Amino acid sequence: MAKSYSLDDSFSFEGFWWLPNKPDEHIAGTLSFSQESGALLQLLGIFGGFLALNQNGTDATAIHGITKEGKRITLLEPMVKNRQMNLPGIANELYYAHFLCIGHHFLSDDEEIFRKSLFRFERLEEWLVSRPFDQSWDFDSLKLNIEVDKGPVKEMTSFPAYKIGKSANMNTKSSSTNYTIDVMSFLFCGV
Repeated sequence: MAKSYSLDDSFSFEGFWWLPNKPDEHIAGTLSFSQESGALLQLLGIFGGFLALNQNGTDATAIHGITKEGKRITLLEPMVKNRQMNLPGIANELYYAHFLCIGHHFLSDDEEIFRKSLFRFERLEEWLVSRPFDQSWDFDSLKLNIEVDKGPVKEMTSFPAYKIGKSANMNTKSSSTNYTIDVMSFLFCGV
């Protein structure tokens, strides 16, 4: 299973990077991400080569990459943060990206990235004034019955471009002496 990353994680990827309109002009570099710095791409070279040194960076809306592990990366709204020309040496540049997408190549931030998103946060059930499950006890047979509605998303409100709704999910874990049921509500935002 592919590893997922969150905004709390710090990570880096080595790979090749290129502009979407020049997919054959790869430059080696390292992408790093941290909560403090955001997404930074350090290139061992310069997009556009030596002639690009007089420009303020690329006007591209995206930078594509492929990591050593084969992950597709898109940096959206990239901006040159630093550019150096070393003589003798290798020209290099550092980009900051407003958005980082792992797993797919996008051409711009106008492109639909997600059809839906699920959000989970503490005390969501209280805020939604709903529980994701019903429980009942059968005291005669000493049974606890739990019913989880894992049906389709229940729409709460909608806007011209998206809808907001709620949903639930259930995960179980068991061993020879223990059985755990996690029932969680999710807030849904999508088209």
